[in-house]
Amino acid sequence: MMKLLSPSYRTLKLLTISLAFMHPLFSQSIQQHVAVTSKAKSVPYSDYARKSVAALNRTWLTHTADSATWTGINAWQRFVIADSLMEYTRITGDRSSLPNIERAVANKDGLDGNDDDLWAVIASLNLYELDGSPHLLQYAQTHFKQLTDDYWDDTCGGGLWWDHARTYKNAITNELLLYAATLLYR
Repeated sequence: MMKLLSPSYRTLKLLTISLAFMHPLFSQSIQQHVAVTSKAKSVPYSDYARKSVAALNRTWLTHTADSATWTGINAWQRFVIADSLMEYTRITGDRSSLPNIERAVANKDGLDGNDDDLWAVIASLNLYELDGSPHLLQYAQTHFKQLTDDYWDDTCGGGLWWDHARTYKNAITNELLLYAATLLYR
């Protein structure tokens, strides 16, 4: 799997200097990208992200003798929080939230409905990309197949039922299904 990484300001500057001798139009395009990139980095987005993580943990993270978990939230919200923190980890390189993320993704208690199950599948796939644990990929593949085998039918032109009782189909469940399928395809 090929990952595209955002080049650093220094890399782009060096590239600009070396390519300036090869083609002036290409050099101009790179210089414009460097100017936009450096301007965006001057805005303190990382401070807001760091403060948001701290506020999240202050508000919902409960410590026990041997672990910590987010409390006072719905079960499915654990996975949304974990996904946000995984993106923060990928972007900043700050891996301090990984133990909490791993515990949250491992905890499947309280899931109630196919949309909740899909949040768990998505978070498992995203954590798999961070740490490469095969059990995360296996969980996602197994549960995606189980959900589509058990709750997909042609009612309403196709799609996944929102709940296990098959009372209705909604957009979010099928959007999560599309997202999970896309992550599995990658």
